[in-house]
Amino acid sequence: MINLSNVSGLIKNKPANDIEIQEIEDVMKVELTNVHKDLLKYTNGFSIGGGLIIYGTDDIIERNETWEVTEYANGYVAIGDDGSGN
Repeated sequence: MINLSNVSGLIKNKPANDIEIQEIEDVMKVELTNVHKDLLKYTNGFSIGGGLIIYGTDDIIERNETWEVTEYANGYVAIGDDGSGN
């Protein structure tokens, strides 16, 4: 796992639990990678300097539905953005 403790401007969320992670997999009909699950269990999403955002369990389903990821990038899951919609 990447050591995020030295990242300047990091804003971490509380860790996710297995139920929250399973809900993502059930609703989106995907299996998240073990690395992503471990990251969510370490911090349920984070941001760096108001720019880079990695989604937590509260946002990942909504963002993927809003951006119609299954229609335009079927088989992929958007896990974050750069604050500019990318």
